[in-house]
Amino acid sequence: DLQSLSLLCLGGAGMIAAAAHIRPDLFVAMYQAVQAQQLDLARRLFQALVPIIQLTFAEPNPGPVKAQLGRQGLLTDELRQPMPSASAAL
Repeated sequence: DLQSLSLLCLGGAGMIAAAAHIRPDLFVAMYQAVQAQQLDLARRLFQALVPIIQLTFAEPNPGPVKAQLGRQGLLTDELRQPMPSASAAL
């Protein structure tokens, strides 16, 4: 996920990004900005995504993603064993 802006700037057509589940709007806007060659805007959008990406990978996935989606009310924060849930601190 941390290489998403670089990937798009190098001609990548898309990605499978864990953090995109949490803020798809920012990932789409970043993609559109790169396509429109508005690289300053794309960079600002990416910088807004960096803290989200870092939290997404702070613990084993899919725990952090499911926790955030649960917090947003989009799904139930439940995982089957042996996958760990995100910690309360995260």
